[in-house]
Parts: sequence; structure tokens; C-alpha cells
Amino acid sequence: MAVARMKKVTVLGHRCIMKDVVSALQDMGCVQVINLRERLSQEELESLPGARGASAGVSQAGDVEERLSRVSHCISYLGKFETQKRGLIDSFVGPKERIPSGRFERAVVEFDEAPVYEACLKDEQASTEARAERARLDSQISLLEGWADLDIPVEELGEGPGLCVIAASCAIADYGRLEEDLAGYPVHLERVSETVGTTRFVVFYLPGYEEVTSAFAARGVSRASFADLRGTPEQILGEARSRLLELDGREEAIKARGRDLIEHRLDLQILHDHLAAVKSRGQMRDRLAETDSAFALEGWVKARNLGALKDGLERLSDTVEVFAEDPSPEDDVPVSLENHPLVQPFEIVTNIYGFPKYNEQDPTPLLAPFFFVFFGLALTDAAYGIALAVIFWYLMKKYRVPQGERKFYMLMIYCGISTTIFGAMAGGWFGNLFDFLPKSMGFLKSFRSLFFVFDPMEQPLTFMAISLALGVFQVWFGILVKLSANVRAGAVLDGLMDQVPWLVLIPSLVLMAVTGAGVAPSLSVLASRLSLGAALAIVVTQGRNTKNIFLKPFTGLYALYGGVGYFSDVLSYTRLLALGLATGVIGNVINQIGDLARSMIPGAGIVIMVTIMVGGHAFNLFINVIGAFIHSGRLQFVEFFTKFFEGGGKGFKPFKKETKYVTIE
Repeated sequence: MAVARMKKVTVLGHRCIMKDVVSALQDMGCVQVINLRERLSQEELESLPGARGASAGVSQAGDVEERLSRVSHCISYLGKFETQKRGLIDSFVGPKERIPSGRFERAVVEFDEAPVYEACLKDEQASTEARAERARLDSQISLLEGWADLDIPVEELGEGPGLCVIAASCAIADYGRLEEDLAGYPVHLERVSETVGTTRFVVFYLPGYEEVTSAFAARGVSRASFADLRGTPEQILGEARSRLLELDGREEAIKARGRDLIEHRLDLQILHDHLAAVKSRGQMRDRLAETDSAFALEGWVKARNLGALKDGLERLSDTVEVFAEDPSPEDDVPVSLENHPLVQPFEIVTNIYGFPKYNEQDPTPLLAPFFFVFFGLALTDAAYGIALAVIFWYLMKKYRVPQGERKFYMLMIYCGISTTIFGAMAGGWFGNLFDFLPKSMGFLKSFRSLFFVFDPMEQPLTFMAISLALGVFQVWFGILVKLSANVRAGAVLDGLMDQVPWLVLIPSLVLMAVTGAGVAPSLSVLASRLSLGAALAIVVTQGRNTKNIFLKPFTGLYALYGGVGYFSDVLSYTRLLALGLATGVIGNVINQIGDLARSMIPGAGIVIMVTIMVGGHAFNLFINVIGAFIHSGRLQFVEFFTKFFEGGGKGFKPFKKETKYVTIE
């Protein structure tokens, strides 16, 4: 499979059907519209007979924007009154509500959001005012609770011409010293209350005694302030608590009205998605060029959808025409990948890196088998693989994920299958959990032995050899893909001189290493001659574009030195060994800790062991799935793609309906 072939289309029609055409394009969802207002200069737009500016329809767009804002506000406000809260997983992958098309149309035509918006706005304002008043009353209560036994109205406190009555507080230890400091002066201290570390009191004294002020400063006395309050603290506290009860009733009434209004939630969500689509159509009309009598639209469509596009618009009206042409070399053609359903999930990996250019090969089918194998080797635990596949299969089925959004779920299911295969070959089942099972469950060990090939813990060199072999093959395969691309582009000579020598040199060097280790020594001479011939070919051919004749051989030698880069690329594949061992080691440690807890803690030990193992293996699965995904992808991006893939394409983004809350059946 490859990059989808594109057609550049031009749609011309009478202006009276422009809105209908835009709506039809949105329903079909197969055309990426080009912004003609950006492509044409202002002078060109104004030179069109009867040209119309971008300001047309601004009033209607403003109305739609205002209604959409009101509806969004209602949905946000009423969300606080949902009785069933969405869980963490639901918040990320929860499904949109599926509704029949008739239900959607009925809500759009019949539902009026204005009364709901007014009610929401009124209650939200009342709720805000209630919260502000509650905060004020709570502050009053916090201030006055320690003064409840004071029987003097707080408005009578202060410095009068004949007598000063001050409410104050200080540390308990300082209160006794304060009494000593003021003994002998016309001052009276009346203790009101004590809490942890603090004494509250009232001071009666005659004005004009600086000694009182000095004693206050020396003992860290803080004067209490009851500004704007009237009555005794007990009276004020009673009124505040009574008012809080009233606020409780008011807020409960607001919540009750909110729970009543929540019945309009679905209608609001439908209207939101409808208005968002209308807004999108309005924005799309701003991309068209139009006059008083006609409009023009340009865009991109997949070649296989061109017939459906023409049929759909021709059925709409006889006054619309669709013209199609192949892209020119100057066009920035959007890219859409078309692969077999088994390969499509791996497009996720390709798209993380980017899109190929329009005339470039889609690397997805090439990387798919490598990513599948690498992920399984990096995780190497069959039980983890089964858990991973089951979890994502369950999520996909439970949340009825639409077909177009299933790629990631299917990719993780594939990764789970790969991990199960290679984990079973490596003997990993929740680490070495089977070794801790009682003898009565020995049949599980027999089951494990059916698939066992080698133990990475006992044979790390074997695992490393497998990783390096995969690295050599993928690097070599990447060079072969580049040769194929050159041949398809007609640059056969470049392919023969740039890729073929490396395609010979890399396997011949591997063969030399193998024969040097004593395997098939009869092939050592052949390996040496192939390596020498390929190396000479690289030295001779790689300087061909150098103009200075004296620099040609040095350019060739420098190109041969590039083999060090291939060597380092191959070494990068040992990360598969490291990740695979890490998963197994952590799993084994979790099992040992759990077994230790069981043996050391009688009775509750079995519960603790199960808790440790379930939590530990869940964490090990989570953290190593992330590592396996990242590093398996990195091997594609850094070691594989650099051999043949240029990238830099822009994704195909057709104009279509995009809903946030509901799915129309």
C-alpha cells in the first residue's frame, strides 16, 4: 500500500447554492479546502466582477458565536450537578452519546437554549453571591468565636474621652507579666477566654497613660478590631449562624434547580455540536472566492473519492461543476496513508515521526513487522502481553470506539500479542511467578516449558546476539529500501553506486565475524573478498561528485568511514536486551518481596503478598509498556528511517463534521 493518490478539484457554481455546497462538502467529509482568499491577492479578489468581501455574513456568524458561547456556558455550569461522575478512564476514552438522526434534528429545530441560559446565569450569580457572603460570615465567626463571653457591644469598644475600653490578646505567659507591669496604674484587665497559647482580655484604663501603651508593646499585645460590627459577640455570632442556615437553604434550592435543568443536558450538547458545525461552515465559506452571481472553491480529494464527490454535488444542483486535475510539481499536496487493515494501526508510529512527502513511499508497511517484534522483545513477559491485549480489547468494546479511532487500541492489542509470543519463548509469566507456586500447581510449569526457548537472565549473550542480528537486518533492509526508491525514480546508477556496495559490505562483514568465530570457516575467504571488493567500490564511487580530482579518493575514504555510523546504529539495538532484562528483573524482585512478606508475617502475610504482587506487577507493566513503545519507535525513527525516509509531508485534513458530545447514528 502507499500514499493515497490525490486530485486537485475546482468547484464552480451559482452563488445561490453556495451554502448548500458547503453543507454537502461537510457531510461528505472528503475534501480539504484551499483558502482562495489567502492564495489570491486582494487586488485579484476585488477585480472579480461583482466581488464580495469577507465581511459578508459577519452578523450571522456573530449570532452563531454568541449562541455557541451561551450553550457552552450552560453545559459547563450544569456539569456540576451531574449525579454520575465520570471516572479517570471515562474522562479520556468515554464514548460520545449515540443518538438517532431524528433526535438530533428535533433538538436543533425545537430546543431553545435562551430560557435555560437565563436560569443558569441567574442561579450562577446567586451562587457566587452566596459563596461570597458565606466567606464573610465564616470570617466573622472565626474572629468572634474566642470573644463569645464578652458582654460588651463591640461598637462601644475603643478610646473615649473619659475611658478607654480595648479588646486585646497576647500569649498566656505574657498576660501575667502584663498584669504585673500595670499594677499601681488606673488600669483594669478582664480575662475573657483562653485557647491554646493565647489569652483574650479587655483593658479598661484612663486616657493619657503612656505606660499602658508601652506595656502593650513590650508584651506583644494585639488589639482586636471589630470594624462595622454592632452588638455583643454572642449576638453577632447568633445572627451569623442563623444567616448561614439561610444560605444553606438557598444553595440547596440552587442545586435542586440545577438538577432539574440537567434534563436539558443532551439537548444542549446536540445544539452545541450543531452550532459548532454551522460555525465551521461559516469559516469555510470565508475560504471561497465569490461574486454577486457565482463562487469558486478549490481543494484536494482522494482520487478514489472523486466520483462520489462529483455525483453528490451534481445531484445537489445543475448549476455546479467540478473540475479535477493531477497535482503539479509546485503543489503542496496533502498526504493520506492507505494501508491494509492489519497494517493501519502502525500508522500511529509513522505519524509520531511525521508524514511522508506526497511522492515518497509510505514507510508504515515496512516498519510494522519490526515494531511488532521489537515491542515483544522489549517487554518479554507473556502474562503482561495477555493483560495488555485484554485491557485494550475491553476498553475498545466497552466504550464502543468508532472505527476511525481504533488504531491506537488495535496497535496496543498487537503489542500485547507480540509480548505474549516472545514472553512465552523467554519463559516470562509475571516474572518468575511460577517458581513460587505450590507443587499442586506444577502443571503451570509444564505449560510454560511448552513454549520456552531460552532464558534471557541465564543466556543474556544469546539475547544480545538476537538483538544485534535484528539490528543488522533492519539497517541493511533500510539501505535496500533506499535502493528501491532510487530505481523507481530512475536513478539506477546512483542506486548501484551508493547502496549496492553497502548491501554487500554489511553482510560480508557479518560473515567474516561468524567465520572468525569458527562457524563455516570455509566461507572466510569469500567473506574477505566480498568485504574488500565492496569497500573498494565505496572508495571509488563515493567521490564521483567531487569536482577536485585530488579530493575524490579522500571523499571516498571518508564515505567508507561512515560505516562507523552503521556500526553504532546496530549497537543501538542492544536496548532491546536492556529493556527485556529490566522487565524480568523487576518482576522477579516483586515476586521475591511478596514471598518474603508471606513467610515473615503469619496470617496477614498472604494478603500483603497479593497486594505487593498485584500493585508491583501493575506498575511494572505500565512503566515498561511506555519504555517498550518509546524505544521500539526510536529504533524506527533514528536507525531505520534515516536510511531512506525523508518525510516532511502535511496530513490530509478534509472538511467534515466533528462533534464533541454526540454521535449521530
